Amino acid sequence: MRIETCISTLDDGIHRIAADTFLQEGFSLLIVHQVTQAADHSALYKRFTDKGIRIITLQGKGLSISRNAALENAQGDWLWICDDDVLPEKGTYLAMVNSIQNHRSADILTFRMHTPEGNDYKKYPADGTAYTLRSATRISSVEILISSRFLQQHTLRFDTAFGLASTYPSGEEYIFITDALRKGAQVIHSARHIGVHSAESSGQQFHAEQIIGKGAMFARVFKGRSMLYNYVFSWKKYKSSAYSFWQFYRLMAEGRKKYLHNA
Repeated sequence: MRIETCISTLDDGIHRIAADTFLQEGFSLLIVHQVTQAADHSALYKRFTDKGIRIITLQGKGLSISRNAALENAQGDWLWICDDDVLPEKGTYLAMVNSIQNHRSADILTFRMHTPEGNDYKKYPADGTAYTLRSATRISSVEILISSRFLQQHTLRFDTAFGLASTYPSGEEYIFITDALRKGAQVIHSARHIGVHSAESSGQQFHAEQIIGKGAMFARVFKGRSMLYNYVFSWKKYKSSAYSFWQFYRLMAEGRKKYLHNA
């Protein structure tokens, strides 16, 4: 079974990739390198390609654009969506293989991450939990392992309006998973830890752009019903911002209106 790690990176971020660790674990490696600065990376490229690592170079920014390039060029049986600051844990490859065998109905598996301090990256569901449109909000992109067979059977890509350096700066993984669920995917959680990632921070203190983006995200997924989801999300999260509940909700409503107007 070939599991390919698809790493998105920007400019000098390529130097952070723990390529040897991924290779030692048994992964194939595909790097999508987006370039916005004039720099000569040829020596590093050669070191990577000499080890069998494939590299795609793209001009410009856009995380979802990078993810889509990886999905369109990947060759593995299963694809791990990854970032340049993730370090795989010892035994990750075997943990993924075992999870695939234990959850044979899964088209997408999600896993757990540790922080550098050894804590869980977030609160996770129980092993074997099947995600729904609502619970999928808890998934981070670097936790996703997707069957290439499912990708070949269905047109499934990241929405390029969402994600870093896009119109809306987050929400791309949630939209990706909900699109997959609506295409019939079984999305299952495995309780195995697969990597180390810096402690979650972007969601801890919401700023205006993020809140607007969340409103747009729910509009993308739920269309006319998104007002209710905006209300519930605002009630749960406004204390993690500098805004009152109604200020938070109005920003989400702004994002909803903007998305639906442009859709």
